[in-house]
Amino acid sequence: MTDPETFYQQTYQNLLILRTRAASYRNPTRIPADLLDQIEQYEKALFLTRQRLDGFMSEGDWRRAVKALSLVAVEPAAEEPASTGMDPLTGETPPVEVEYDLARIRDLLTKGFSDLELRNFSFDQPEFQEVYDQLSQNTGKEEIVTLIIEHADQHLLFELLLAWAKERNPSRYKRHQPYILAPK
Repeated sequence: MTDPETFYQQTYQNLLILRTRAASYRNPTRIPADLLDQIEQYEKALFLTRQRLDGFMSEGDWRRAVKALSLVAVEPAAEEPASTGMDPLTGETPPVEVEYDLARIRDLLTKGFSDLELRNFSFDQPEFQEVYDQLSQNTGKEEIVTLIIEHADQHLLFELLLAWAKERNPSRYKRHQPYILAPK
């Protein structure tokens, strides 16, 4: 078994594949029970790994708990849109909603960046120009962070925000991981 952080990312990707399969059924009552069971097992694995990463579970306990789960290897089927990201019914890329750990992101932005860096980010990133336009000279760092997080949440921009943070302050970024709680 790999380290918890890598395992978390792999498990999350597998869960996305399984959820995409489940979403392809037009009638939720037609989703096979074994697929629903697999999704449940992967959700449990994510939860347990999150507990390990947050320090609430020892390495040994985590390994035993994950080993006890019935995790089956997940490979995208040849006809599945996993490689292209396309929905077979609509031909469009389905949005995947992810729940982010806002407290961790707030901590990352507050401790990892100055208010000037956050202002510059808002100015430099066209997607965050709205935030910059709301800032006055008296706007404090906490309010800037709140505005950035609210904007990212409303416009699904956490990937962009986290990519910037990772590039600008990789050690602080790594210290606060993981930022994803679970897919919605």
